[in-house]
Amino acid sequence: MQFNDVYKLLVETRTCHSESDSRADSKLDTLSDIIFGKKHQRQINKIGTDDKLDPNKKFHLGHGLRGINRKTQKFISDVHRNDGSLNSKIEILKNKRGRLACDLQDVDYIVKNYVSDLLADPPTKDKPKELNRTKIKIYYVPDKNIFYLERD
Repeated sequence: MQFNDVYKLLVETRTCHSESDSRADSKLDTLSDIIFGKKHQRQINKIGTDDKLDPNKKFHLGHGLRGINRKTQKFISDVHRNDGSLNSKIEILKNKRGRLACDLQDVDYIVKNYVSDLLADPPTKDKPKELNRTKIKIYYVPDKNIFYLERD
């Protein structure tokens, strides 16, 4: 090919750029064949792309991806999970001493699991009832209309 033919291909490539990328790519490949005498891979990025690393590639270190956004979710074994079926106030008092007020959900949980006759015969501060062998005592204060959990 002569210089005029190469010039015509360049002009056609510029006009094809607006039509479709595949036609422009094929014409650029034929130009590279003419100029270099062999096919080679173009290392030119398309217009409008960034040279930044793709966060989905294998060797990219994603900063701050330790929550639900990370690639591999590590599941927590049942031994280390919080048990939602247990009462938090009773679990707190099993480990340390103190006194906590009970709401209606706590009283229902205690009636179902520990003391079934709690509401029929409410215990007083002088005669509290113990929750099985937990050393936690429950009693009712009629002035405040509240049940209290206490561990000495």
